[in-house]
Amino acid sequence: MRIFIHYVAALALLTIYGGQVCPLIDTLTIFHWGSLLLVTFTPMVVLRFLLEPRVVQSAPVYDQPGRQFLLEFSLFAIFGLFLSIYDTVVLHFPPMESGAKVILGFISFGFFIGLDLALAREHKNGEAIIRDGITPPEASSYTTLTRKFSTFALATVALTGTIVILAVAKDVYWLSEVDMAKDGMMAQLLIMAEISFILAILCTYILTIIISYTRNIRLFFGNETSVLRQVHSGDLSGRVPALTRDEFGEIAAHTNTMIDGLRERDRIKSVFGKAVSPTIARRLMEQEEKGVSLGGSRQMLVILFSDIRNFTSYTESNPPEMVIKDVNAWFTEAVASIQDHGGIVDKFIGDGILAVFGLDGDVAACENAARCAMDMQARLQGLAPNLCEPMSVGIGIHKGEVLAGIVGSPERLEFTVVGDVVNTASRIEGMTRDLKASVLISKAVYTDLKTNMDLSDWRDYGAQTLKGKAEPIHLFGLPME
Repeated sequence: MRIFIHYVAALALLTIYGGQVCPLIDTLTIFHWGSLLLVTFTPMVVLRFLLEPRVVQSAPVYDQPGRQFLLEFSLFAIFGLFLSIYDTVVLHFPPMESGAKVILGFISFGFFIGLDLALAREHKNGEAIIRDGITPPEASSYTTLTRKFSTFALATVALTGTIVILAVAKDVYWLSEVDMAKDGMMAQLLIMAEISFILAILCTYILTIIISYTRNIRLFFGNETSVLRQVHSGDLSGRVPALTRDEFGEIAAHTNTMIDGLRERDRIKSVFGKAVSPTIARRLMEQEEKGVSLGGSRQMLVILFSDIRNFTSYTESNPPEMVIKDVNAWFTEAVASIQDHGGIVDKFIGDGILAVFGLDGDVAACENAARCAMDMQARLQGLAPNLCEPMSVGIGIHKGEVLAGIVGSPERLEFTVVGDVVNTASRIEGMTRDLKASVLISKAVYTDLKTNMDLSDWRDYGAQTLKGKAEPIHLFGLPME
């Protein structure tokens, strides 16, 4: 419908245009001049519909708008040339006085119609790309918005100015033959009406182009901002399809690169969060943003150390695949329990786990660690039917001041806790074998538990000398069942 309106309007306006700018054409009747235009337009329209599928629709998506413009503009220019030749050869009109004006009229309509249909093609292709999720092939050319605007502005000014000058020149010629004393006022009114009509037509076409381009810009910005809103809300599943090969397309490509970077960042955070505790991962990333500074701060923390008993014989008597499967099953349950009770997994040490409670200032760290230890043992019992053989785990808990912070080098960082309390917790876990206990805690931990937990099932194991420690330590614990 858009094409039909453009071509019918062009036929009608060119019929009027001829008489407005050319005194020679003005000598013809409207029917005669209109018939010549109709004969010219008929094969042009037929040829247009034959060429469009081959020239425009078969081209890459990015190249179609440009080809649409060239098709429309070329047809108007070529058939305008044919008509000007007819004027010169058959009607014997001077080529510079009539033929050039005919060609100019056809070129002007070809320019505005071609540009509007090209913008319509660009909009249609853009909607299809967004709707169907098409990834267009690379375009053969790149045209900046500055070049597009400047070309349109210069061509519009040149065509508008030339047509107005030709109309004025024709009117001056006409005024030379008018009796100004008698018909001067009427002649002036007719000239003003004529110039106003020409400017109204030109302004209408210019406004049409502006509206079409504004509609395309709205589509381009909507395409970009809708995905950016998703990114702002945390949804990185979208991509910005590049609808054009200009700055809008470049912005879309850079936005997609940014989204890919954010996806990679989240993937790294996800993998990093699986390698270390999410809390520790966050602290390391915050430290990296501030600038790497090795070291830490003294904190009063509760340290939980667990270890699989007789793991060497366990690995010797079972296939490696089954050992890995069982250990992973246990680690899965143990980590879930530690996180459920507000603890942080510092690291895996072979078949052992070092966990920290109270890193964020939790006053119930001792209670949480003790309840976590009991829950870990309960979860281990629940795993028993799925293990290749029974698994026994000892858990030791101690409380004290440690240095919590970053160790390593600027190239490789690790957040950990360092101090005698950590070593003591490991030694307490080692004593679970000798004392036949499933969980052992130091007196420092036990003292904090007395007011918050039922300790009737806990046994007092008295002062015990730990391996490598000069001073004995008072232990309490849960006997093995």
